[in-house]
Amino acid sequence: MQVKYELAACADCLLFVANGDAPEDDNGELAAAILAHLGADDARNLCCGDTDQDDEFSWRACDCCGSTLGGSRHQLICLGN
Repeated sequence: MQVKYELAACADCLLFVANGDAPEDDNGELAAAILAHLGADDARNLCCGDTDQDDEFSWRACDCCGSTLGGSRHQLICLGN
């Protein structure tokens, strides 16, 4: 598999992709937002990227779930054929 595209993702999405952990107050909204934003095929092929590409703080919307909250952004990659 090769890298299909890269994303700048919020910390919640990073933890969800890396460990399957959602925020304590999440009732499935994060997974639903990721699926709605990326589609099921791409959401299944996400993995953590290069930590050297992470931003300490950004107001940019999360490329993974669409959240507009400010915070760190972490590289995720979507793999494809």
